[in-house]
Amino acid sequence: DGYANHIAALVRAADPALIISAPRYLELIERAVEIADRTDRCPVRVLDMEPATSEFAVEKPAELALLQFTSGSSGRPRGTRISWANLEANIGMMEEWLGGDRYSDQIATWLPHYHDMGLIGGMLTPAVEQGHVWVMRPEQFVRRPIRWLECFGKRGATLGASPTFGYAHILRRVKPHHLDGMNFSGWRAAVSGAERIDAAVFSQFGELLEPFGFRASSLIGGYGLAEATLLVCGRSHEKPGTVVKLDWSQLEVGKPVAVTDRAMLGDSSAVGDGSGWLVGCGSTHRGVALTVLDEDGADLPPGHLGELFVTGRCVAGGYEGGDEVNTAKFVNGGVRTGDAGFMLDGELYVVGRIGDSIKIRGRALYAEDLEARLALVEGIGIGRCAVFTGSGDQGDTVVAVVEGPTAEWADTALQILADETGGAVRVELMRGRAGTIARTSSGKVRRRVMWRMYSEDGIDAEVVGSIGPGGAQSAKPSEVSA
Repeated sequence: DGYANHIAALVRAADPALIISAPRYLELIERAVEIADRTDRCPVRVLDMEPATSEFAVEKPAELALLQFTSGSSGRPRGTRISWANLEANIGMMEEWLGGDRYSDQIATWLPHYHDMGLIGGMLTPAVEQGHVWVMRPEQFVRRPIRWLECFGKRGATLGASPTFGYAHILRRVKPHHLDGMNFSGWRAAVSGAERIDAAVFSQFGELLEPFGFRASSLIGGYGLAEATLLVCGRSHEKPGTVVKLDWSQLEVGKPVAVTDRAMLGDSSAVGDGSGWLVGCGSTHRGVALTVLDEDGADLPPGHLGELFVTGRCVAGGYEGGDEVNTAKFVNGGVRTGDAGFMLDGELYVVGRIGDSIKIRGRALYAEDLEARLALVEGIGIGRCAVFTGSGDQGDTVVAVVEGPTAEWADTALQILADETGGAVRVELMRGRAGTIARTSSGKVRRRVMWRMYSEDGIDAEVVGSIGPGGAQSAKPSEVSA
């Protein structure tokens, strides 16, 4: 039911003239079209490899290359208008960024092609470059992640990309003896993006493969978004990446960031558990420009925290349909991304979503940072917790939801939240079953949806601890049923 309603929302926003479906999804898609009230003007056709004729009237080619829907992490997915010029510019940027021999490079990808990173980075760019592509479905990667590594270690793939959770999944499932006989010396670029990059996970991944020929300089951080077609920044693959540690207690929009330590990406002994560290995402390339703005929209100098503003040929022509307010906004020929970050030594460091932060005594507390700290608690781990914030009848509130059968981690997690919020806001810690956390099609937490569920109908999860304004803690028993 939820998926049919999701597709219906996309149909209403895009108002397509035709939908092509695989046979097994036909009934579901027809149902979605009916929910969207488009049955009278949106026929559904089955994709069939057999020769066939069609009575569908072909209209002139669209002015757009594609309508690319955002992941919906900050609201309802909206169709981003990607022109042919946008697409051409971004693919050209990626060719320039990753370099290499366009005819001999091989990309291995498990990323879904309904997501910008998988479609443009994993399919369209290598098609334009006339390179080779190894493709597997996301569920194949989840079941047996070593199959992706075999593409590089046994079959010669040279380029690959994954969000942090993909590299973390490999670390959980793949051990050194599984890599015997593999050679990763030809893997030029292992890219991480789509979500904030975990310095510890990315470094440990490099160290897992290093005895088999992998080089730390092949670990590459990048930053992009659907509203800029895909790529905005990417680090050069010619030198090792950098990571910096911040004094998060001084983090405030418009103010200088305080860097307390620096290290090279791939050195897990330096970054430890990764807490407080940020991975550099490189600089912009020809065709796009990035500036950092304060709360009034004025440019900030390097080293100052602010909102990232992107201009250039890659920036899309706005949204198509839908009335949901997204964090990103198209203004003055560019896009205010809704992401907070700063430039340092010519390199971008991304802190988190401004809309997913809360101000406490002047400083911004970011949901992504709280999630990263909670993920280090024994019994939680990466991908099993979500943090969202909002303001309701009881004032500003921070809510953390952890998926798991028990809550032995509750006391430690609650103490972390207490230390970070300092008793300035209300805090609630919850334990739910697998699937409690609402996610986008690309796996990102839908924080606004979670807050709406929490404030309106409630979340199907048990409160295992809370902190009232002023710091008074109220913990509930952690013995909860699976």
